[in-house]
Amino acid sequence: MTIKMLKMAQGSHEWLELRRSHRTASETPIVMGKSRYMSPLALAREKRGLAKPEKENIAMAHGKKHEAGVRALVSEKLGIDFEPAVLAVTIAGRDFVDGPYLASLDGFNASQSGDTILEIKCPF
Repeated sequence: MTIKMLKMAQGSHEWLELRRSHRTASETPIVMGKSRYMSPLALAREKRGLAKPEKENIAMAHGKKHEAGVRALVSEKLGIDFEPAVLAVTIAGRDFVDGPYLASLDGFNASQSGDTILEIKCPF
């Protein structure tokens, strides 16, 4: 199994469609039956288009509004250029779209010394 970086913008139509056919990293607790907010059945219904996706709440909107600024600040402070990235699992002999998981990273930097991932949370 390998990881493949996809060239698509988070929030784009292509990205939204791909999310419907994959489990995302943030859905892992749901898939495992450990979420307080959604059941695996509710997630399956959403993925199949039988239920509407969760609406963006005020905390999600706040995070989206400030994410780019926080990424730029962290990049400057650490001297690491972070860019948003979409990653998918590649299974040997199969295209990435057959992989079970997709991750949309707030920040990613690939370097010779190792990959660095940035996860941003913007509390009120």
